[in-house]
Amino acid sequence: MKKIILVLLLLLLIPVTANAMSTKQYYLNKVKQLKRAALQGNVKAEAKLGDDYTYGSDDVYNPSKGTYWYKKAAIAGNPHAEGELGMQYFSGLALRNVPASVHKNISKGIYWFKKSATAGDYHGAYYLACAYFIGKGVPISFSKAVYWYKKAAEKGSSRAAVDLAILYNYGLPKDSSYSNYQYWEDKALDMSANMPANDLEKHFRIFFHFNYNITKLVQQKRTEVQRKYQAAYAKAKKKKM
Repeated sequence: MKKIILVLLLLLLIPVTANAMSTKQYYLNKVKQLKRAALQGNVKAEAKLGDDYTYGSDDVYNPSKGTYWYKKAAIAGNPHAEGELGMQYFSGLALRNVPASVHKNISKGIYWFKKSATAGDYHGAYYLACAYFIGKGVPISFSKAVYWYKKAAEKGSSRAAVDLAILYNYGLPKDSSYSNYQYWEDKALDMSANMPANDLEKHFRIFFHFNYNITKLVQQKRTEVQRKYQAAYAKAKKKKM
């Protein structure tokens, strides 16, 4: 009886193992094809190779190779690679507890953010907006943060829409109003709801997990702003009493 149960368990495991193997092979083949194109000078393939090595599955994950291909694509003028290279410099980010593949250099990070953002990449625009929001590497500027958040949101960044809603909620932009706050809150919800599940997962992995250093600083700034307005509200309420 025990032998029969063991055989049945092994049979049940076969499809799972086969599926795992096919998934692994898929990523390995994908990287192989991208590398072939990248070695022939295809800049888009270089940038995508950077993505796979930096954000990909454990089977292909290699941050130093990711940086290498991002640099090649960024130097060739690929806006997406410019933004991602900027992120690596800006945070000196250690992905998945692996030592960062570039040394932290905030000024270089800002340089690449600006190149990426002005070229129209929403990742670069989002990163630059965050830098202006928290005042890291550039003087703090809510107006510039709003400008670049809007650019990023218009290109499809729901995270930028969330931060815009927060800024408007606390009355930081000059054109602050409840309607503007509501507009960006609704926009963020719609963008997230309409995003395919796998894209949504990737979106939040990138913006919350891998870019943890920026997210943490932004959260700190939000908390500071929230405390400021709570204190002002409490003071005003006390005067009325």
